[in-house]
Amino acid sequence: MRFIPPTQITFSIASALVLQLMGCATDSSDSSDAGTSTGPSRTDCAFPLVKLVTGPDSSCGGDQAHWWPVGMAADACHGWAAVDTSGREHFNSAKNIRCNEDGSFSFDQYPGTLNCEGTGRTKVYKLNQCEQDTPPSLYTMAVDLTCCLNPTATECKTGVPSVDRDGSTIYLDNARCEP
Repeated sequence: MRFIPPTQITFSIASALVLQLMGCATDSSDSSDAGTSTGPSRTDCAFPLVKLVTGPDSSCGGDQAHWWPVGMAADACHGWAAVDTSGREHFNSAKNIRCNEDGSFSFDQYPGTLNCEGTGRTKVYKLNQCEQDTPPSLYTMAVDLTCCLNPTATECKTGVPSVDRDGSTIYLDNARCEP
């Protein structure tokens, strides 16, 4: 058994949380096809939003939030770049983002790219149901699916998607979204 100093354990948990928020993506320097955006920015990124939270607490008391867009075309690609606690930038993207008839919310996530290329992994979340995520030390829960359950409600928040991480950037179809 390998001894891990307590300071490394703390960093590992914090790093795992950040990587989960970003979908366990690889470091941008580790990927030859990170899908970085070189195109123009766009201002048409506002959509109805739903909120998921992620954290290391098995009761889903996570405080890292991601406001996801709903109502986009199935092939539209929502991407995000974020910097982890060690200063490394990570890329992720998702398409087929949808509200399902059973009241759940789902998407196909593509780690390591902003343009939804490669093999996606389908993730499904139900309101207030804590789900063990990837890596298994993290847990995610949908905490606001108002725009799925009642899209015409005044409580349905509309805006540019966001990730609760300083320095995060949101993309739509590989173009940077302007707030």
